[in-house]
Amino acid sequence: MKKHCRSLRAQKGFSLIELLIAGVIIAMTSSLLIGGLISANRSGELRAQQAVAAQLLANQLALISDQITPEAPHQGTCPEPYSHSTWTLKLQDTALLSVKQVELELTHQGHIFHVVTYRGFKEPQT
Repeated sequence: MKKHCRSLRAQKGFSLIELLIAGVIIAMTSSLLIGGLISANRSGELRAQQAVAAQLLANQLALISDQITPEAPHQGTCPEPYSHSTWTLKLQDTALLSVKQVELELTHQGHIFHVVTYRGFKEPQT
């Protein structure tokens, strides 16, 4: 008799509770997987923006001469196709009178990036 009941159970298939539990497990697993993929995508986009910003900062820094003068431009826009990105040059005094701390700030796609260096400074001739 017990053998007969087991064979009927095997023929009937899964119960509703078993199917619901399996569905919940699948839903939870897929939501975790999708969350991880979205996070990885956002992280990749940010890294790409940082790479572009680093290149724009390096280009702008290369345009700054070794001897900065007060007449040098202190702000501007980047060349095409990044003309929507802006840069600002800030000079700060150091202990040495002939050297200034130069901070270059870049605004690119809503993010602000900074680089700091030290350059010689020429006082204007009077």
